[in-house]
Amino acid sequence: MAEFLRDLVENNIDPDDQIFNYLCKVDVKRIQSLLRRLDLIRAFDATSVARARTKQHKYPTKASTQAQRSRLLGKTLETLMLSMLRGCRGIEIGANLRSTTSEIDFMVQVNTLAFAIPFFKDAAPHLIGEAKCYTTGFKSEWVNELVGLMNVHNTKHSIIFTACPSKNLRTDHRQLLQIHNARGDRVIPFGLAQVTQIANGANFLKVLSNQYVKVLNSTTDLTI
Repeated sequence: MAEFLRDLVENNIDPDDQIFNYLCKVDVKRIQSLLRRLDLIRAFDATSVARARTKQHKYPTKASTQAQRSRLLGKTLETLMLSMLRGCRGIEIGANLRSTTSEIDFMVQVNTLAFAIPFFKDAAPHLIGEAKCYTTGFKSEWVNELVGLMNVHNTKHSIIFTACPSKNLRTDHRQLLQIHNARGDRVIPFGLAQVTQIANGANFLKVLSNQYVKVLNSTTDLTI
């Protein structure tokens, strides 16, 4: 191992980058395609589309058209989320899991190989997550609800994947994350700002690790 690391350094290769790249190979073109699909669905004008539809259409009214749009957004975000997670080695993904008391969007089982990533090592043996595809801003209720689910599912770590408009989190949201963090409950927000980095070639696990550190330190540049 020492010789391997020395060879990497001598060739100006970052050992950490090699580990990240070995553990995670996301299909970047797939991520880019899904991001474009999200943009198209967001631009979907329910009012004008509903007006152009006949009464025989499956979704003839504005309300039903908006519901259709919401389902498409949710499905696309879920596909995007799972595409990133399933590009990782050392973890196993379960989607739309039901227990006797609740339902969660996904659970990540952390296996031995993933211990090379501090977030996964801290989260072992598993973590949970939710996808929130609302056009409104980030909400404190999402964090509190997810912490409640974390307690039900015996984990101290979770991820909120969100398709909210990208921006720095407000001070009150960062403070809420910090309060839960002080109690040992780590909620990591992961938004379109991070997905865009991955679409531009950044490593998903490295971006997730950076986001984890920002949550632990409640930094002012914590974005979604």
